[in-house]
Amino acid sequence: MSKPVYEIGAAVRVRDGVCDLDYNNLPLGGWEGRVCEILEDEEEALLYCVEWNAATLKRLRKDLPDYFVDAFREELDPFRFNFHAEDIEAGTHAAEDPETPLLQREVEEEFYWSSQGDIGVQVAAVLKTFQIENYEDENAYNAAWFRYLEQNLVFPFNATVYSDELFESKIPDLATVEVVGLVPEIDSNFGILASVNFEGQTQPIPISDLETPEPEDAESEIHYGPLEIYTFWLQNIYEPDFYGDEEEELEEA
Repeated sequence: MSKPVYEIGAAVRVRDGVCDLDYNNLPLGGWEGRVCEILEDEEEALLYCVEWNAATLKRLRKDLPDYFVDAFREELDPFRFNFHAEDIEAGTHAAEDPETPLLQREVEEEFYWSSQGDIGVQVAAVLKTFQIENYEDENAYNAAWFRYLEQNLVFPFNATVYSDELFESKIPDLATVEVVGLVPEIDSNFGILASVNFEGQTQPIPISDLETPEPEDAESEIHYGPLEIYTFWLQNIYEPDFYGDEEEELEEA
């Protein structure tokens, strides 16, 4: 590998005239960030992975929100971009920016779910009502979803178990159970648990393992909607640290 022109952590700016050829020739000139990784392309030329800084993210959020929606929909990373040395120059903003991680999470909350179809839009609407200040606070999300389900489900009701068998339970898959309430303690691996009656015994089970029939009337919608929204959120959390150790790697935008 040849000697890098820019070191990791360097503040850089995209030169005027540089465009994103994969995004309708979107002009990138003036976008700023810091070098977070140095790679090689297929011809072994150096590539500089630039993570956008807070100033650039704020501008995009205000003037080009579809950039984030489209990137998330295509499973691309909207926060970083790879450049050759001739496409960038020394930046004017400080390389280290403590505001950037928070803005990234806010953008995820605002645009990721909206890119996931109608159910994602519903998730986004619910998350907006939570008004969580610390986007890294797992307990705050769990508590907010617990309140949401407690307020929007009417107990008892019947549901079908669709289990992945990771949660230890004596209830067989496809069994019909009576859901009588929520378990106050949140499970660190499976999220919110429901208390269900099955064959005369009451036991906990992840509420995300329960389904009700698609609604045919207003009464069935009461249960189907909240369960679907919470389960979709739990199964598609963009922040991987919440419920798992494996992070799905996104391609660079």
